[in-house]
Amino acid sequence: MNKNLINKLPTEIKIKITSYLYYSYPKSKIIFIINKIINNYSYYFLKEIYNNKTISDINYYILKYYLYDKINYKKYNINFDININDNEKKAQIDNIFKSLTPIHIQRLYNYIMF
Repeated sequence: MNKNLINKLPTEIKIKITSYLYYSYPKSKIIFIINKIINNYSYYFLKEIYNNKTISDINYYILKYYLYDKINYKKYNINFDININDNEKKAQIDNIFKSLTPIHIQRLYNYIMF
């Protein structure tokens, strides 16, 4: 569930949900690690992509991937200008990956890396 949707829930419901989420130390440590991986899912893929490809190559693949997808083009606010500097390209790439679902992150990762 999206964090924004959770924040919009009434306080009573949030309290009831959190009352069911108490775990002892060993379980809570494992759950904490899993939650951290889920929250940083895009970061791990981006780190791997940045290690293997240049920013210009990544930007090219993302632009090619979304070139004919008008819905996602507007949704992710993709800048198709090739004359932007690497910092702007990296910021755009980071924003796109942060807004993708895990399935779309995996698909885009596979498209870029393979």
